[in-house]
Amino acid sequence: MTNFCPEVVFDQFGYFATDLFAYSDETDHEFGIDRMAKDEMPADHWGWNWNNATTMHYSDCPIYSVLRERKADVVEAPPWADRLLGRLRNHPALGLVIVLAAIVIGLGAFSDALQSIVNLVRGWFGR
Repeated sequence: MTNFCPEVVFDQFGYFATDLFAYSDETDHEFGIDRMAKDEMPADHWGWNWNNATTMHYSDCPIYSVLRERKADVVEAPPWADRLLGRLRNHPALGLVIVLAAIVIGLGAFSDALQSIVNLVRGWFGR
């Protein structure tokens, strides 16, 4: 496996790496395990499962740095919106009132639309 995103490799295998190279056969794998045990490598080291790896942390990945810069261009919410959300978090009853008002308004709009549809259908059938 070569030229992978370090985050994808980490999600699948638990190592931040761009390349993972498998052992060529069972003999090489056994030799690698013996070498890892002799060197007292930690249990989460990639060498227990892979012959070689090109390690790279996701923050060192050139594509990640482009995405990080792109994220900096995101427009933040205006201060009044943050204040409003803060008040809603501190006063859950106010949030409940707003939700109930939205439901009532939505039901009113729905019933108006439904009445318009009924009138339209009645017009088609001459009632």
